[in-house]
Amino acid sequence: MGLESKVPTKGDSQGGGSAQCDAAAEGMDELDRMLEEAALESKNRKEAITQKQKAGALKQQQAAQCEARRRAIERLAAPSPQPSVPDAEVERYTKQVRSYCEQLLDETVLESIERTLAAHTLGSLEAHYEQRPELAAFTLTHELRRLDYAVVSSAGAAPVTSPDEIERLLPLDAPPLADASSPEHFLCRCANQSLFAELLAALQAAWHTPALMTSVRASSCRFTLELHAKRLRAEVQLAISTLGAGDAPLDLASCDACVGVDLGSRTLTQTVRKPRLHECVVFDEQLRGVAAALAASARATRLCDDALEARSAADVGAVDAADFATRLERFLSDGSETQAGAEPRDRGRPEADAQGGDGGMLKGLFGLPAGS
Repeated sequence: MGLESKVPTKGDSQGGGSAQCDAAAEGMDELDRMLEEAALESKNRKEAITQKQKAGALKQQQAAQCEARRRAIERLAAPSPQPSVPDAEVERYTKQVRSYCEQLLDETVLESIERTLAAHTLGSLEAHYEQRPELAAFTLTHELRRLDYAVVSSAGAAPVTSPDEIERLLPLDAPPLADASSPEHFLCRCANQSLFAELLAALQAAWHTPALMTSVRASSCRFTLELHAKRLRAEVQLAISTLGAGDAPLDLASCDACVGVDLGSRTLTQTVRKPRLHECVVFDEQLRGVAAALAASARATRLCDDALEARSAADVGAVDAADFATRLERFLSDGSETQAGAEPRDRGRPEADAQGGDGGMLKGLFGLPAGS
């Protein structure tokens, strides 16, 4: 057998070169796609890192703002410093507070209060509430969910205390409340805090002492409506307060009182129990803190009066509220008291001008712009 050799023709050579070019082109396209994907992935990764950094920076900024707000709130909530007062004044107010507490426990004062309250009759109460039928709706739409109520619908029944259940038991547009002349309607008119008006007036007259800035207020109350017996019982816990060492009201004592309205027996009863003193007037250190706050407040009041009198005497017309507010705020902040009409001792000092009450509480009350 002889050997055969095949010499490639021109057509074969051209076909092979075309295939190699196509393969090379495809390889280049694939490489381009890989490079584009790598570039896109790198770009996305960089953007993700940038977004993460921005989010972290924003989170830090928000945290810093929250911390700044928290510190500002703490500064605003902190009790304002009390101006210093002589020990003699503190001692004088200490004696006055002790004397006032003795007055709260005085049996003769309590008997006088009872006589004052006994002078009020059911007839006068009826005359007052008969002119105010809208108070029944006020009781059930406003006070019911704000105060404590119990309703007994019939003898032996358990009291209903849920506001929703009381509303179902006493609908305004159905009997017995649909009839404005019914006893139930009258009792609903009375079953709100307006019932304590005569009681609080008598206690304010007996226990209010302007020099000590005392007041009597209701701290909690409960109303029990016995519909079957046509009877209402209103119990209230009273707080007897004055100015505390931190500029906040301070309860000196608490007291229980009760108002009873019985349409069956035609009686009105109002009773007051002996007050219970709180620890702040039992321990000397706390009592002196109360006395110091009262003495400082009295000095600030005198400063106000002196400033107003000085302005009036000088016949300068309207009081310069901005200057007055600045001087009073400085007095309350460092305990210094400038004489009326005199130049404040810190006037002219940059640091004092910067702390002179611009935008302060008193200027806000006067309606003055900050920096005025």
